[in-house]
Amino acid sequence: VRKTNGSFVYYRQAKYIQMTDGQKSPFVFMDWQENSLMKAEIMARQNTGGNMALVNEIRKSRGMTTLVTKDLSLDEIYVERDKELFLRGVRLLDERRFNKSHIAGMWFYIPISQNEIDKNPNLTL
Repeated sequence: VRKTNGSFVYYRQAKYIQMTDGQKSPFVFMDWQENSLMKAEIMARQNTGGNMALVNEIRKSRGMTTLVTKDLSLDEIYVERDKELFLRGVRLLDERRFNKSHIAGMWFYIPISQNEIDKNPNLTL
């Protein structure tokens, strides 16, 4: 944008950096709700039980009704992650990890090239 006196005003993207006035970035990388969902998933995968309390704490913080089942399955945690982490950019990662698609019969995750698979023995398909 050009000012009337001939000088220019420059704008910069500052969403993900600390502002000059000391304010922090408004972008949340991880919060306690996401951490609790990770713990609940681990508990479900290891069959240790007790993940219901973690999920109900999150639901209560959002004004949602609490669940009354004993423990949550991986499918139920997948749904809770979808609700809590909406618009955070983790949907494709969850689809891959849970081997599920939000749209039945459609493309549902970014494929990993064979070149990347060959370079990383930790990748399993």
